Amino acid sequence: MNDLELVAADIGNAYLQATTKEKIYAIAGLEIGELQGRTMIIVRALYGLKSSGAAWHEHFANTLYDMDFKPSYADPDVWMRAAVKPNGFKYYEYIFVYVDDLLILSHQTKAIVRVLKSIYPLKDDEVRAPKTYLGAQVKQ
Repeated sequence: MNDLELVAADIGNAYLQATTKEKIYAIAGLEIGELQGRTMIIVRALYGLKSSGAAWHEHFANTLYDMDFKPSYADPDVWMRAAVKPNGFKYYEYIFVYVDDLLILSHQTKAIVRVLKSIYPLKDDEVRAPKTYLGAQVKQ
């Protein structure tokens, strides 16, 4: 619709990009070597912590706000911003977010991806037209 591009991307190690809100520590084990037995402060939202999902969501939301995207009222994981094509046609760009999986709908997806790549590593450095997204078949 409206001759827009559709691409999918996956942010690598997403949770590790966010910081924890609470104070968390662990005692270093054998795998740490000579630091074994020392107290280690955890500052990143590790996979498996109860609050990591919320920390990542808030961190990524701040990135999208900085890019002038706003969450829709119907679904806080559907982000949109007003845009204009070179021919003057006004439309909305969308980023659909499911944890670290992104579906980007825009006339200039490459520009959005370039900004995201400058902030986050993308899995396999791969951004492409999706065949499926969250188990649903997707067609251009």
